[in-house]
Amino acid sequence: MHGASATAINTYSGFEGVEPMLIPYYSQDGEGWLLTYPAFQIAMNKKLETDGRKKDAQRVLQVMLSEEAQNILAAGQDVISYKKNVQLNLRDEMKNLKPYVEANHLYIRLASNDFFAVSRDVVQRMISGEYNASQAYAAFNEQIKEEKVNSETNTVTVNAYYPRGFKKDGGNKAASAMAGSLREMYDADVLVTPAYNLCGPVTEGRYTDKLVGCMVMPNTMVTGISEEMTGSQVKELIRCLVEGDKGVMKPFNLSTLPVVSGMSIEVSKGDEGYILKGVKAGDKAVADDAVYKVAYTNPAGFYNELMNNFADDNGDALFEIQEVRTRDAWVEYMKQGGQIAEPEDYITVK
Repeated sequence: MHGASATAINTYSGFEGVEPMLIPYYSQDGEGWLLTYPAFQIAMNKKLETDGRKKDAQRVLQVMLSEEAQNILAAGQDVISYKKNVQLNLRDEMKNLKPYVEANHLYIRLASNDFFAVSRDVVQRMISGEYNASQAYAAFNEQIKEEKVNSETNTVTVNAYYPRGFKKDGGNKAASAMAGSLREMYDADVLVTPAYNLCGPVTEGRYTDKLVGCMVMPNTMVTGISEEMTGSQVKELIRCLVEGDKGVMKPFNLSTLPVVSGMSIEVSKGDEGYILKGVKAGDKAVADDAVYKVAYTNPAGFYNELMNNFADDNGDALFEIQEVRTRDAWVEYMKQGGQIAEPEDYITVK
């Protein structure tokens, strides 16, 4: 396999008054070894075994791993191949790597989520005094060899496809379906969210826990609930998202207009941006004194900037942030039998 960039090794020369020396990653029997970072790696899909292309793929690998191909790939400066008999082309300041390469004293960095997780666990135990170095090494070895059980389970079947394209009469079907689903999850009358939180399509098929989680923003997203929000306050919240006010990013095209579930909005395009013209609940305009349970969803970093502008008569925040992040709550909701809601015609743009 083609190898690593030698510049990953912390060796330099040419500094005035400094005599640098190469410090090996570790030493065994008095001989040093170099830590290398594979920069070119190959993976083969297991399906190759069943679709008749395995021999073709192996032929490609044989060519790539040949001495001729490896010399072509390693023709750039400071690239090391793990294959013997490949010419090294190193700058003068990197020449001291050559004996280690020729002796095959190259230690390859292993990078995987399991590797990092186990490393973090044993190092923390060393820091706390639970393990000494030998015990940490033994624990690491045992954990990395443990057979991993696949915890991914099918959780829900989606029997409809909702595209993410925006239409002036209706909005984004995929975003609307997701907003409606989150509104049902929080048992709210209305859910409001910036469009960038729900930007992917809803595809038909069977979803695992991991795929369900990918249907909403990463785990920085939080949801605030206001049990009693007046119609006037709801309209002001939506206006801020439509027109870009009170710390909210100003929509710059149709696809960045907010997503609403449980109400519908009418928007017009002005010279300086979008303008909220009306908000309806069903077929009637929202009354200022009506009361609603409202959910507002946004990444934590953007949440408070707008929410600080919404308070009751006593100055207390109208929205209470839910302890469970939106993504985690969503995955659990779907595991418990939740379903994708039907899209709503939530917006009209004139």
